[in-house]
Amino acid sequence: MIKKIFPIILAGFLLAQPIFGLAENLCWDECPYEGYRQDSGDQYRICGDYDSDYCLEWSNWQTDGPDCWDECSYQGQHQCSGTSGKTCGNYDSDSCLEWSSLQNCDTQCYSCGDGTCDSQCGETQSNCSQDCGSSPPACWDECSYDGKRECTDSTHYRTCGNYDSDSCLEWSSSQSCGTGKTCQDGQCVALSLSVDIKANSSNGPITLYYKDYVTISWTSQNAVSCSASGDWSGSKSTSGSQTIQLNSVKTYTFTLTCQNSSSQTSTDSVQVIVQPKPPTVITKPAVVTL
Repeated sequence: MIKKIFPIILAGFLLAQPIFGLAENLCWDECPYEGYRQDSGDQYRICGDYDSDYCLEWSNWQTDGPDCWDECSYQGQHQCSGTSGKTCGNYDSDSCLEWSSLQNCDTQCYSCGDGTCDSQCGETQSNCSQDCGSSPPACWDECSYDGKRECTDSTHYRTCGNYDSDSCLEWSSSQSCGTGKTCQDGQCVALSLSVDIKANSSNGPITLYYKDYVTISWTSQNAVSCSASGDWSGSKSTSGSQTIQLNSVKTYTFTLTCQNSSSQTSTDSVQVIVQPKPPTVITKPAVVTL
């Protein structure tokens, strides 16, 4: 009987070996579908197949990067500066567009026949006679046209023109935009103008009594001059304070108008309501008659 049972057990064991081997290669999905994102605070992980099996698993936790803004309008946008050019694209690890660095002798920014002998980019009399002529030019334009302006920093600009004895264009020295202005796209534009006036540190209206004193204080941003009107007058500094005695029973209005370097104005006012002083009550001691 034992001799009959042993071959059966042995055969069953041999048949089970492929199944056991297959079980070792089985796997299970750790996440619902590829591309599924799970967030936790400022971190996230993505579902996908990151190893040698065919099952889905989670990626490592990652941290969202900082917000960014496009520096240029669209992928492939091109801009020239003389014979150098830059191209709009995504050149770093964020998702936003930025300009590439300037590429010298960008072929989209110059060509033989454009009227300028760009010798720094290899144009010569032999390979571009229409630009370089029968003899080398005495000078080369540093900028593209007379009157062109560009910012050198946030408050200065320079202008393209002919400032020396040759016939070529060059950049002027850097010029300041002046007080209260900033440089944007080669143009000086006024900074935002504002003015704020207070009475006894309040925006008002406030109530005081006849013959009381009030302190009028004011501040401004990007103003070059200020003037008072209403119940006070005269030129004022762009910030300061003034103490005034209230000699009438009425509503005082103190108005301040400030102007920036582009002659734009901004105005603010504060009101003070003056009431009569309450009567003084004098209490005399009682007289007792015996």
